[in-house]
Amino acid sequence: MLLSESKSEHITGQFVEPFFIQTDSSGIILGMSENSARLLSDFGPFGRRSDSLLTIFANLSFNDLTFSDDQKIENLPASIDLLLFSPPEKEKWIRWTISAVSPEGYQYDCWQFTGIEIGQKKQLNQDAAIYPIATEKEESLSDSIINSLPGIFYLIDDEGNFLRWNKRFESVSGYSAEEISRMKPVDFFSENDKEYIISRIQKVFTEGISDAEADLLSKSGSSIPHYFTGQFISFDNKPCLIGMGINVNEKKILEKKLLKQEISKQKLVAQAIINVQEKERAEIGLELHDNVNQILSTGKLYLELAKTNERERMNLIDSCSDNIIQAINEIRKISRELVPASIEDLGLQESIHDLVEHINVSKKINVEFYSINWSDDVIGNGQKLTLFRIIQEQVNNVLKHAQARNLIIELEMDEFENCIRLNISDDGVGFDPEKIKSKKSLGFSNIISRTDLFDGEISIVAAPEKGCKLNVQIPIYTNQLNKLYE
Repeated sequence: MLLSESKSEHITGQFVEPFFIQTDSSGIILGMSENSARLLSDFGPFGRRSDSLLTIFANLSFNDLTFSDDQKIENLPASIDLLLFSPPEKEKWIRWTISAVSPEGYQYDCWQFTGIEIGQKKQLNQDAAIYPIATEKEESLSDSIINSLPGIFYLIDDEGNFLRWNKRFESVSGYSAEEISRMKPVDFFSENDKEYIISRIQKVFTEGISDAEADLLSKSGSSIPHYFTGQFISFDNKPCLIGMGINVNEKKILEKKLLKQEISKQKLVAQAIINVQEKERAEIGLELHDNVNQILSTGKLYLELAKTNERERMNLIDSCSDNIIQAINEIRKISRELVPASIEDLGLQESIHDLVEHINVSKKINVEFYSINWSDDVIGNGQKLTLFRIIQEQVNNVLKHAQARNLIIELEMDEFENCIRLNISDDGVGFDPEKIKSKKSLGFSNIISRTDLFDGEISIVAAPEKGCKLNVQIPIYTNQLNKLYE
């Protein structure tokens, strides 16, 4: 497949071979590697897109590279030596391996040139190999580099033969060098992965680069997760694939561990929500049984007495009516605590003001509320309701246990640090935070659960006779998780 301009430049710039050029059927340049561009710029303003190779190479003719009626390349030579248009003293010959590619979206095939400089041709033996014969020292250094790679290394030709590999390949696979030399790449994979691996290898020879993630099957039968890379090169005048495989078993283990932790966290959050719901149901049941039920029972008693006591009948009916009104108010109070409609109607800030005013009217405690840089428009209703519930929970804790005279609520929005800070402090009898943790106080457990739901943090500063300060900090969520409470 023909590469897009940006992708072609990225991929071809990474090829191991010095020069890489793609052209259309008439030799017009479609893309090239950076090395090719630098080479051509030494001899003039050549190598731009839309230039023709005919203007760059002195001995090139496309007559030998013909197309049939259906635009398929015929008479494709294995390689061709081309001379750059250059001064005699700078004469450069490039030996090119030519292959045909079928670009997606094009109605014709294109040329893919992969080349290496062979110097001044007149000084070279035409039958010599493309690569100069390496000295024993150079070959030893090459082996050392390959064997020091952190993963398995391989060089494979277009027929699937292993031309070179490193010692790590042998140790990981469990096969000897002699065995590997007789094997094909697909022999190292299970039947389920073979078709996938073949397609990824083919992509290297058609597009220049590819990768794959699959289990390497060792001689002992064990499967080792690997990430494989592949790039196209020309080696000994043959199209080849060069690449590495990295063991990702530790990565897989870590991914499973993180997934397990995430599932565990989700279970804890779900359990926390259930605990909160059960607590609220228990509180509703208690309020209905111990309060509303008693008020209604008394009202019923007044009605029963009114049936037989004509002299006090009207007074008894009035008392019954008062009890019914009291029961209605109690039910309204319970509903108000459970579903604060003011969150959506008034916003969080005004809802807290309303709660504070309601508490102050009772004269049980003096409550003050301060907001800093607050905007109800920034967060969703789910987060607003969570903050309101935390305030409700802590206020109830203070009223039941703290014997405090004063309570201060501070709510701050820090958009620079993308967080919300809620501080609730009282001057009550205080307590030892460690004892609260050991007892797993339901009140604080609910606050912690609600805070965890939004990935928040909580701290409690308290001591006997020194009151308590609850600090909650949660990230600002505009859309995430809010639907859990909406």
